[in-house]
Amino acid sequence: LLMGPLAASAWFREPLERALGRPVQPEAAAGTLAAGAAITAWHDVARSLGRPAGRVTEPLTAAVGLARRDGTMLRIFEPHTRLPAEKATAFPTVEGTPFAVTLWQGNALAAESNAWLGGIASVAERSGELVLRTKLSADGRLDARLESPTGKALDVRLSPAEPSAEERAVLVERSPWQVTTPENTGLLTKMKKFFGS
Repeated sequence: LLMGPLAASAWFREPLERALGRPVQPEAAAGTLAAGAAITAWHDVARSLGRPAGRVTEPLTAAVGLARRDGTMLRIFEPHTRLPAEKATAFPTVEGTPFAVTLWQGNALAAESNAWLGGIASVAERSGELVLRTKLSADGRLDARLESPTGKALDVRLSPAEPSAEERAVLVERSPWQVTTPENTGLLTKMKKFFGS
């Protein structure tokens, strides 16, 4: 958002747009600016008087999730999640079994249709439960790490450099998350188990 005389200066605006890679908004309605200034001032006064002040939060625009073994995405953070946010997702492992965790962002059901965020491939050192801890900062920066049953922490590599389609397919096949079918979790199945049939 540009304000004042510089907003009309092409020599200033155009290099800024090239540097940002997107157009800038040269002006805003006076009422919007006045309302924003009033809200900011009110929060400053409330804070100085020891009263609880409001807080501005940035919502997540698209879901962040993990690839299941069948290629669908298991959502960790839903769209419109208020930032900052943190989640822990656990999964069982068997000693010596290779596994891969891949992170994606988007609202599509298929992980491959979403944006690649990063991943990690490893071999379980011990049978037990691995915990994936994902954290989104207030500005939307994602951090992720794995905690093994032994207490060892592994950082998940988050990089815009997306692996090839073949490499992604291998990683997704090693996902520890599977789709739970309705036949195994539905009400009818539970009733059959209850009545012993």
